[in-house]
Amino acid sequence: MRPITLVSLLVIVGCDQVSWLGAKPIQVEPSVPTPDSCEDAPQFATVAEPILVQWCVGCHTSQFEGSDRSGAPTGIDFDTYQGAFANAAAIDRVAGGLDGSTMPPAGGITDEERALLREWVSCGAQGEPEPVGLCDTQKWYFGSVLLVEGESLPDNWCDQYNSIGGGLFVRDGGDVSGIADCICEVDGQFMLQGAVGDELNFAELQTITGAIEITALHTDETVAAQLPQDIRLPKLTRAGSLTVVDHPALKSLYAPALSELFKPGVGLVVQRAAGDIDIHDLRTIAGPVDVQDNPGLTSIEFDQVFLVDGSFTLVGNDSLSWVDTRAVDAVNGAINVSDNA
Repeated sequence: MRPITLVSLLVIVGCDQVSWLGAKPIQVEPSVPTPDSCEDAPQFATVAEPILVQWCVGCHTSQFEGSDRSGAPTGIDFDTYQGAFANAAAIDRVAGGLDGSTMPPAGGITDEERALLREWVSCGAQGEPEPVGLCDTQKWYFGSVLLVEGESLPDNWCDQYNSIGGGLFVRDGGDVSGIADCICEVDGQFMLQGAVGDELNFAELQTITGAIEITALHTDETVAAQLPQDIRLPKLTRAGSLTVVDHPALKSLYAPALSELFKPGVGLVVQRAAGDIDIHDLRTIAGPVDVQDNPGLTSIEFDQVFLVDGSFTLVGNDSLSWVDTRAVDAVNGAINVSDNA
């Protein structure tokens, strides 16, 4: 790996000397072993980060603000590689012990640790940047996406977009698997009405502002044979509502991070679906709960739900033997729990 040069901060002269802009040349202590070149330069994760975490990150962290920083200047943070790299000059000058520095204020850091920090900087402050998440920058497709049997989006769709500024409608044999793992947000309805595929994994999807509707109603035999058995929404945290009806092929719906169904009046509806629903982090339902006639539903957890803004119905679920409602504080409607296993 080639050294990363801190163009705006320093001029690399060699691994034994650094010239700072506006400062005198710095010599690494002869007692500290210094390689002839930077081919084996110290890395952030193995050398600099452990020292910074031990002595500096208690104050210099992006997680703290105001008085919690104990006087550390805002923006001078070392808790990530990007932060340490951007402030490498400060690390070398202050933690490195230049100009009689007293950082950290309480002392404790050894001369060897200071020299290692200087060596890390002088060899280019190398390290692997933290990977940029797919959803760190949203790329909007402004409009709705409709997929039906025989239709698909361009192969490079995921290179151009990761968020849909409208609804996502997959109907009558439509296959969404080609873009499922690159969608971060749907600003509208999310409807899988006869969508096909063994497993649909929306790996990065975090927010759906409209209703979720999953159904196989009115599908023909060809489509019915291709319905997904598993639908995964592992990062989804918010949606308007959730409806799963008439989907006998579905063995599991996995949405463990879903915490809020915020659309008033709709809430959670599960009817005539075969499998289990994992929504164990759900906390607020701005509408009724209606779970009825699901032969394969064995358990459903409401152990985090504290508000159901409507009725609460659990009826006719022949295999349902476990319902956890320990956290429910308010149900703004009638409660009917009957004819379950």
